[in-house]
Amino acid sequence: EIDRFAAALAASPMADGLPDALALVETAGGVASPSPSRSLQCDALPTALPTAKLAEAPRATETPLPALLVGDAALGGISATVCAAELLRSRGHALHEVVLFEPGGGGGLGNAEAIGAALGVRVRSLPAPPPLPEPLDGWWEEVGAHFAELLDGLPR
Repeated sequence: EIDRFAAALAASPMADGLPDALALVETAGGVASPSPSRSLQCDALPTALPTAKLAEAPRATETPLPALLVGDAALGGISATVCAAELLRSRGHALHEVVLFEPGGGGGLGNAEAIGAALGVRVRSLPAPPPLPEPLDGWWEEVGAHFAELLDGLPR
């Protein structure tokens, strides 16, 4: 399924002339949840993509894909996040950063500091989005700069 996605992305007119194109792939249920093909999500997602046009490049010239992990800011979240990160790493994924969405703005339980120390990566603690059906405008004004910085810091 991911090969079909990569081929469709490579064939897309949007990919022409964009050497640093960005694709965000969001999964549901966590990195050890089953994918539609019944393999684990961490095994279904590629760890790297070819450096040339996706459909044409040999697998030997791959560029690592940076993984951004949304961690758990709740009680028990340190263990859940560290386990998810280590599973990604054990499957060859390059963990770039962890993001925590914390109710009330973050930092309450100290999860960000503990996760950062355990994994050796930057951990951003951001306010959680408001519950639906509240609009996201105010929240985005508060956190949008963090997302822009995060995207600008991704290895290309």
